[in-house]
Amino acid sequence: MFHVRARARLAIIFAALICMSALGACAAPKPEPVQPPPPSLNLATPRITPAPTEEPPAPIEVLRPEFTVGRRVAHVFGEGEDAQLYCGFEAVNTGDCPAIIETVYAEFDVEDAGRFSTDFSPVAGEYDVVPPGGKTFCALWLPAREALPENPGVTLSLELTALPSEAPALELSVKNARVIQNYPAFATVSGSLWNESGEECPLNVIYTAFYDQAGELLGVFHFTKNASIYADEFKNFVVHMQPLPIANLAENTFTIETHAFGIE
Repeated sequence: MFHVRARARLAIIFAALICMSALGACAAPKPEPVQPPPPSLNLATPRITPAPTEEPPAPIEVLRPEFTVGRRVAHVFGEGEDAQLYCGFEAVNTGDCPAIIETVYAEFDVEDAGRFSTDFSPVAGEYDVVPPGGKTFCALWLPAREALPENPGVTLSLELTALPSEAPALELSVKNARVIQNYPAFATVSGSLWNESGEECPLNVIYTAFYDQAGELLGVFHFTKNASIYADEFKNFVVHMQPLPIANLAENTFTIETHAFGIE
């Protein structure tokens, strides 16, 4: 009997201990969760990489091709409806680049006959590349197509347009130029054409300009020596200037200037 009671009492005590353990577990505070450390703040001043400095664009070069008319002369050749208006003149490259004469506007004011005008381009002018400060020549024969008075006074007006050119110029020169009045109505010009360009020149244009003792321009004539000229070679020429019937041209000529260029 004693054993039964003892066992009962032990069971009650054991049950009470279990309940107390459960109550203690329920009352125990929950541990605080472990928080991760806050991220570190980099308070240093950020490095700013300067933008690359851009070079300013190079200025665009503006070329200024220009020719200025120098000394000039005008004549009337022939009579009646076969008369021709003639002009010859110097043209100096006063621009800042090698250039060619693109067009010429010529206006003749003929005494007792009125005005005659025309536009034209110089013969093979696209090959006549003139450096700044250089000089070329030009001549024009213009049919009047109407009867003109005999030996009228003529006033000449000229306007030139120019184009820049990068084309290489074939350098030719004229030596020993001379004019002879061995025909009554016209003179003859002779000399030697030299090819100093360093390469073969198949065609050419030659200008000769005649001046009196006072430096006045008497006339300009152009022609071609129709022959291929090798580098450092020369060709002699004799040309009858029938289209230039200026009275006493050889007698009145004191100096001769020339300008020649090659055509590839």
